[in-house]
Amino acid sequence: AEECEVHIPAIGIAAIVNFSLAAAVAHDLGMSLSEIAAVGERFYPASHRFEIVRSGDVTVIDDSYNINPVGANAALQSLSHFAAERRIVYTSGMVELGKEEASLNRALGKNIARCASYAIVCAGRYGDLGAEGIREENPDLPILRVKDTAEASARFKTLLRKGDVLLIMSDLPRDYLL
Repeated sequence: AEECEVHIPAIGIAAIVNFSLAAAVAHDLGMSLSEIAAVGERFYPASHRFEIVRSGDVTVIDDSYNINPVGANAALQSLSHFAAERRIVYTSGMVELGKEEASLNRALGKNIARCASYAIVCAGRYGDLGAEGIREENPDLPILRVKDTAEASARFKTLLRKGDVLLIMSDLPRDYLL
């Protein structure tokens, strides 16, 4: 079997899965492994989708346009692998999930509680459900409730410190927060 080492600049479980699937299809369509490896070196995440940004001594993971059950789970699994002083998660919750809205937002909260050392959760029904899940899974996890993303951003400036990793999981339109 053919083998080749590939270095992709994107990080996170979702990036590895996405690249692997694309590479398999490309290989099946006739691309050589060396061509695929060359493309891998230019494989960056789409904007706001597990995009890593350094802000001073803090690592910020901008996953704000990728909030869905599968993407959120992959982001939180990836976050759990970061060696950090604190792993902080900001979320407004997930929308447009139909009858599964409550259970999936509570599950999101439980997943946050398993890997975060601090949570910042936006007000509103989606955030409330996520906060319920966090409290069910880990009642001792500190949760800061904010009214919206603007307030969360202002709080980041005073809350974050050297060595922290901040995962921004969602940024909902204001009408969803009512």
